[in-house]
Amino acid sequence: MVDFRVLLCLFVATSALQAGAQESGLDAPPYNATAVCSGGDRAVGFISGVASGDATQDAVIIWTRFQPADENGTYQIGYVVSTDPSLSPVVANGTLTARPDSDFTVKQDITGLQPNTTYYYAFRQGDYSSHLGRTRTLPALDQDVSRLRYVILSCANWGYGFFNVRETLIPPREIYTLTDYQQRMRLYKTDPSLQELHRRVPMYAIWDDHDQADNSWKNGSYNTFDAQAWQRRKTNSDLAYKQYMPVRETQGADMFALYRSFTYGNMATMVLPETRMEYRTEQVDPMKHPYIQTLEQNDPDKWDSLPQLPDLRKSYIDYLHSPNFTQLGPQLNTVEQDFSASKAAGVPWQIFCTPTIFSPRRTPDIETAIDERYGRLVNYVLDGFLNFATGNLATEQLKFGGSARALIGTGKYHDTMFTDSWDGYEYEREELLKIFANSTNHAVVVTGDSHNAWASNLYSDMIRYTPNATVSDQGPILGVEFATASVTAPGTESYVEVIKVGDVLGLMSRGLFLSNPELVYANLKDRGAIILTTTKDEMKGDYYFVTTIEESSYKPDCQKSLTVVAGQMDKGLQNSTCTPADDILFTFYSSQDRLPQGATLTTPAFQGTSVSNCGASDSTPPFIAVTFSNPQGDSGQEDCSGVFDCARSTVSGWFG
Repeated sequence: MVDFRVLLCLFVATSALQAGAQESGLDAPPYNATAVCSGGDRAVGFISGVASGDATQDAVIIWTRFQPADENGTYQIGYVVSTDPSLSPVVANGTLTARPDSDFTVKQDITGLQPNTTYYYAFRQGDYSSHLGRTRTLPALDQDVSRLRYVILSCANWGYGFFNVRETLIPPREIYTLTDYQQRMRLYKTDPSLQELHRRVPMYAIWDDHDQADNSWKNGSYNTFDAQAWQRRKTNSDLAYKQYMPVRETQGADMFALYRSFTYGNMATMVLPETRMEYRTEQVDPMKHPYIQTLEQNDPDKWDSLPQLPDLRKSYIDYLHSPNFTQLGPQLNTVEQDFSASKAAGVPWQIFCTPTIFSPRRTPDIETAIDERYGRLVNYVLDGFLNFATGNLATEQLKFGGSARALIGTGKYHDTMFTDSWDGYEYEREELLKIFANSTNHAVVVTGDSHNAWASNLYSDMIRYTPNATVSDQGPILGVEFATASVTAPGTESYVEVIKVGDVLGLMSRGLFLSNPELVYANLKDRGAIILTTTKDEMKGDYYFVTTIEESSYKPDCQKSLTVVAGQMDKGLQNSTCTPADDILFTFYSSQDRLPQGATLTTPAFQGTSVSNCGASDSTPPFIAVTFSNPQGDSGQEDCSGVFDCARSTVSGWFG
């Protein structure tokens, strides 16, 4: 019986630099992130850490980046893989070439490995070597697995806090060129907590829009409309992502293909489809539909008496169900094939990984929520809410899309405006529900993207036309969804900060439960992750949050635990007891850490070498000096001291 404890799922690894970018003047990098030593010399060596990912039964990707003194040359990087942290005996070794066009990143698919085996690895270039990395292959397909534990992480934005300040480090325009994307990746990879996580477990990652641009789709994004400009930007983001992430690249004509599938012994099968760059059609703009326009153009007191409104609403809902709107395309068939084979093999759990929220996320029913709390004062409070929210009801746009009047209206009738998620791709969602019904033993969706934490039951018949429907109108439960909060990126709490009236967050939370009867749990304000523990009998999700991201000192806090029991999918998610922190988490370098004692980020893997020229005995890793440049040509240098604290010299992470 295998206890498979540490694997990690990562969705939406980074967040794009967002502001009102113009298509002109974007050839120059917006900033230059350079690692320097405490004495001011430019850092040389393996300053970006190591990583592994996409582990299978007999292979795993290993990755690193070497920072040379001269960025005009090429460098030979040696690697060694062993079953022992001393790196002897050698299981695999070889040499890779670090080139300027790949920003001196290298990665290798190490094959011919044994199932369910821990391996250690490291890289070397001359007098420099990386610190020690640890990874593990998956159990054999017929191997009996007693437990699988993995973590869901999403949306880490450097500028909003420690990967555990609130000042934004990034300059005020979007990234565009290959150098831009490489610089951002280079910056993120210097975070010590991220480096510590990467070197302990294999990562299974899939990108989302902010790895490219806001609300990206196959032929454009929120603010990139020119086809040739988008193709360049799309290609640049794809190259940088694959250069810097330990993902196994799909062989074939389509460079943007990234579908992968993994099976953990006889316990679970996980699929990671690509949902942005290949097949995603442009998101529906709700504000252009006659139903939403009618809500906007009429006084809320008149909505119920408008004779055309029911038909307009039905046409809007039917429009969102059009088969012309796709994210998966032919990947639907691949998902069905992989899940069908898993079910036939008797694997109890089938896990569908998707970057965006899968369950409906209808606009919160604020009107009813206010009515419940304030009774006869509902109209007065609602008018105040709308006026404080926007000032001009018909035209003012809230940060999360749509005017206040349109949002209140769709909330009243329990409709959606969040069409970048699966709400805008209803046809494929219903096709996936059919797959869950026919081709899985127990279907579980894991996701991120929204920056908030959720849990939902997935019903066979998602509500279409009936306002105020209940779960009894939706048929049997076919699966469940665990949706993680962000690592640092702000959530709903930041969107309602402008509304200075009453408990807006509480009203919004209540409104969401009214509009979305599938919803079991929601946290709209905290940053954290979900730790999923899977056995043959149940899959349990512990929702852990951190008390702060604004400083490196914090405490982990489990606020909710939910479980789905094998053979009881009809009951959906059930309340459970949080796994004690001492049983599920450990501190880096503690006695529970599976890396050897003393194997810190400044400890080279090979004797007689240094991780960087800052000195092997230096307990402070190189820090980042950032030179900013804006379109007007002004520039300034931030040495990352004080409020930015971008040296990130304190390891602030815990791991389960």
